[in-house]
Amino acid sequence: MSASSFESVARLSPSEQRRLLENGDGPERLWSAWAIALQLGSDAIPLLTEIERSYVPEGLKRQLLVVLAGLGQRNLLVAIAEADPSPSVRATATALYLRTAASPANFDAVDFAVKQLRAVPPEVRLAVLAEHEAGRAAIPLTEQLALLRDPDPAVRRASLTCLAVNPPSNDDGQTIRALIDLFTTERELEPRRQCLALLPRASIRELLRTVAERRPTDVSEVVRIAYAQLGPLTWFDVQDLTETSTLSDLLAIFIAGVRPHPLEGLRWLCRVFRLVRDEDSRLGQDLRWRSLAMIQDVLDENTVALLTAADRALLFTAFNRAMLDLQTHIDEYGPDSEEGYKDDLTRVVQLLSQP
Repeated sequence: MSASSFESVARLSPSEQRRLLENGDGPERLWSAWAIALQLGSDAIPLLTEIERSYVPEGLKRQLLVVLAGLGQRNLLVAIAEADPSPSVRATATALYLRTAASPANFDAVDFAVKQLRAVPPEVRLAVLAEHEAGRAAIPLTEQLALLRDPDPAVRRASLTCLAVNPPSNDDGQTIRALIDLFTTERELEPRRQCLALLPRASIRELLRTVAERRPTDVSEVVRIAYAQLGPLTWFDVQDLTETSTLSDLLAIFIAGVRPHPLEGLRWLCRVFRLVRDEDSRLGQDLRWRSLAMIQDVLDENTVALLTAADRALLFTAFNRAMLDLQTHIDEYGPDSEEGYKDDLTRVVQLLSQP
């Protein structure tokens, strides 16, 4: 026989209702599950006798689900979790089914969890993730990482939290790639911070390179976020960004505390200085000062030999001008605390003047 409504199923015998639960189509399974649930739960929940059998309020449904779980009626929980029109009822049934499994790694429990992770209502996916976070469900890593691309932001955040609570032990880089992919698509700051917290420190270079490739306008912001969360960045971290001519990106690299390796870094510092030496904007002036200050710090008898003839001449002119500016300042305001700076400038000019 084919049932056409909940009322018609409710009038069937218990054996017929059980048959529909096992072999009926989607609506028939749901109607039979609720009909059986009402019979089983009527003694435990007196309110059920006061409502029309064709309608069970959402809140009461969730109470009844707890009764069903206590009675071990897990097959009813499955039917309701998969087909009830209420997302919150489906989420409750899903959580209770997983919670009452013999083991989180039980094949049926894992299979059910994966199926529910593909359900349309985000509330259901969140219920599975909450059980996984609490250790009451076992989600395969591939399924968990797929949720980092979920259209619902709450699901993405919950998946990040699960990764933080139960980090994978060995996944051949899957998690790193998935986290970097999420970071480059996520617009909210907090999930980006969560991604950074989960990424190994050694993967920051790959993250910055990927951002530069996919979202080049975000580079300076990401460098600032990484610096704020991780502390000073290294020359290795930013090497793939150093060819940029975007002044805001270059300034972010300086602010992030990067100390370039002299062999490669000195050439880069000279390039930055050439780029901004005639720049009148505040950003250009800031970069000019920072690049010259760092060049001054790294120049010594060994590193000066790394300069090209053109860069040496350029820097000699720049530091000579700095000496003149300093002398004007001293003449106007007095020597005060400029003596150490003057000595260092003199040292650099002498180095650059040597053949």
